[in-house]
Amino acid sequence: MSAHLKEAPYGSWKSAITTSLITSRIDFVSIFTDENDVYWTEMRPDEEGRYVIVRRSSDNKEMRVVLPDGFSACHSLNDYGGASAIAVKSLLFFSNLNDQRVYVVDLLDGRMQPITQPGYRYAYMEFDRNNNAIVAVREDMTVSPPVQTIVAIDLKTYSDQIIIHGHDFYSSPRISPRGDKIAFISWKHPNMPWDHTELWIYDRETNTKNMIAGRTESIMEPCWSPDNVFFLFFVIGF
Repeated sequence: MSAHLKEAPYGSWKSAITTSLITSRIDFVSIFTDENDVYWTEMRPDEEGRYVIVRRSSDNKEMRVVLPDGFSACHSLNDYGGASAIAVKSLLFFSNLNDQRVYVVDLLDGRMQPITQPGYRYAYMEFDRNNNAIVAVREDMTVSPPVQTIVAIDLKTYSDQIIIHGHDFYSSPRISPRGDKIAFISWKHPNMPWDHTELWIYDRETNTKNMIAGRTESIMEPCWSPDNVFFLFFVIGF
């Protein structure tokens, strides 16, 4: 037997792979951009599982945590996280884990304030530059059972306006380049989003919506063409 090997009963040997090694790793949750700056969310076990947001500047000269201490960027909508923050012109908007309110942080001077009321959950935020608003999925926890809608948060008054309703669950509202249409994903009980979903387009000018794909497959990640050509891309999961 090699001098480097040592016999031991099955299951009793010491492994270099420890529990602390596995649970101490940083998980990268999501990535988003603001012009040429890149942001991402990290789950950090050494900070009691806090979700922090890191910003890398466009000139690659700065990389730092931009989420204030004591806050965790994670929503509880549908009881699983994801897509909990957005950056717009040096303003960081995020859903805070403890109270589920959306906060805005001015990354230039560090000022921060909540912009939504308690009792609601927000996720999948998208900046609507044509109306100076944030479009997001909102879950109303003040009623039973909770009700989901897609809302627009006015960035001047910080008031919510429901723009899409009537489905059980929503995700991924995406605004067209012209701002006149919103693509979104929805699904109904008892389906889960990895079972069967539907892809819809809401026309803001006519206040109508049309389903363009789904029901028999799981559709994810709708994305408009970056120019004004009417193309909508999406992923089908099986």
